[in-house]
Amino acid sequence: MRPLLPSSLVAVAVALLATRDASADDTLRLTWKAPAGCPSIDDVRAATLREVDARAANSGVLEADAYVEQREATSWAVRLRTRRGMATGEREIEAETCDGVAQATAVVLALALVPPSEPEPEPERVPGAAAAPPTPPPADRDAGASAFARTDEAHALALGASLAAVSSTLPAAALGGSVTLAWTPDRARIELDVRRWASQSETVSTSAAGARFSMTSLGGRGCWAALRTHTFDLSPCAGADVHLVSAPGHGADANYAASGAWTAIGAGALGRLHITSWLALRARAEVVVPLSRPTFVVENEGFVHRPSILGAAASLGIEALFL
Repeated sequence: MRPLLPSSLVAVAVALLATRDASADDTLRLTWKAPAGCPSIDDVRAATLREVDARAANSGVLEADAYVEQREATSWAVRLRTRRGMATGEREIEAETCDGVAQATAVVLALALVPPSEPEPEPERVPGAAAAPPTPPPADRDAGASAFARTDEAHALALGASLAAVSSTLPAAALGGSVTLAWTPDRARIELDVRRWASQSETVSTSAAGARFSMTSLGGRGCWAALRTHTFDLSPCAGADVHLVSAPGHGADANYAASGAWTAIGAGALGRLHITSWLALRARAEVVVPLSRPTFVVENEGFVHRPSILGAAASLGIEALFL
């Protein structure tokens, strides 16, 4: 008869390994998608569970989805979504290397697996003894990852209001108000805006005859956040506007209500400074070129206005981020 001891040891080892794998899967279910050359899902899982005492882990399964991307030569980011029961969370972590975001991810997941520590019972006071100085609180275990984590939440829409200025579309530089609505998927931005400009008058050079100009501009732009930090982003933008102008005449023997509409294209930049996770200051500046240049005249009097071949526009305001 063959001895059974070696096969029994193999069976026990296999059972122990299976129990360990099942325990890890019951604690953390991780999806890890990263470019080639980054740490593997097993590396991240092992680094996470290495920081956690299985006996201290919260009850229930922590589900985590992590998506890693390289944004620049020395800029990596991971978007991490977690779920435990009905509770969900999302954050973005940035680091200079893929190993850095993997290590930060492991720290964040380890913290999510460990329950809050129970407060230590207050020691009994001995009559007549001096009170011991309070024990300083332990260092925050998330301090290592705080340098990478963005605190602003991801939002899909932004509604803004701004003071706007334009230099060349009307006879003189004009101020106005702007309302914008933007869709902001990740770094991209698709923005619509409506601007109403203060009215102004212009006369011909030889008499008091002229026209009073009123203008509304309807526009759209596409932007891309080329620079994005913890609190600030800067995006190059390009787009077009349709200018709707009315110019009723005055001061002539016969006055007429003229109107015009033309399109202008523009390119510039948009900067945003985040005040809170849902509120940001915004500023935009651009160069504009009209695709047509209608001429406004007073009949029998002369030339009043024609848009310039090149101009500039800017706005400064605030926007609310939601959804």
